Amino acid sequence: MALFRRHNQGENKPKTEEEKRRELEVEYHRIIEEAARDEKNFEIYCATTEHYAYVLKTLFKYARNEVCIFTLGFNGDIFDDKDLILEAIKFLNKHEAKFKVAHKESKEDFLRGKFLKSVLNATEKGKVEIWDASKVVPINDSCFCLNDNYSFADGSQNSKANFGNKEVGKFMANLFIEIIIKSERVLS
Repeated sequence: MALFRRHNQGENKPKTEEEKRRELEVEYHRIIEEAARDEKNFEIYCATTEHYAYVLKTLFKYARNEVCIFTLGFNGDIFDDKDLILEAIKFLNKHEAKFKVAHKESKEDFLRGKFLKSVLNATEKGKVEIWDASKVVPINDSCFCLNDNYSFADGSQNSKANFGNKEVGKFMANLFIEIIIKSERVLS
């Protein structure tokens, strides 16, 4: 009996902060996966760069044929995430897949990031289309990503995602089209 009690006492040990954090991350990822799979209409906030990278990875994962990103650039922690890079490459290996990018950064700075280099090196020509929107759109911190299911992530100061709000997703798709119409195409 003493062994049984000692064993139970060990199981009641309070969780460390790290264990609690890991459990919350697992739950956060489960909610994002379920929202994307079922195209649920509710906002998911991205509190960290890791959260935003996971949301972007999920947008690539559930896209059918197209992912569009309007961004300042691909440098930094979000786009250096190896799982995001692998999911983007996996998406682009689909037969009809297209990845469209409108950027606001200078061409030299824009091409420096690990994400874009990896994607361009691992996919066939014509899968990635890039527009320079630096002269069309004033440079600020606004950016967004969406897929052809009208799921989107808004990367402004208070980043959030939604996998089921088709109305806002269609608005963002039309906004992306307006941006690239006015921009200079630099890669197709």
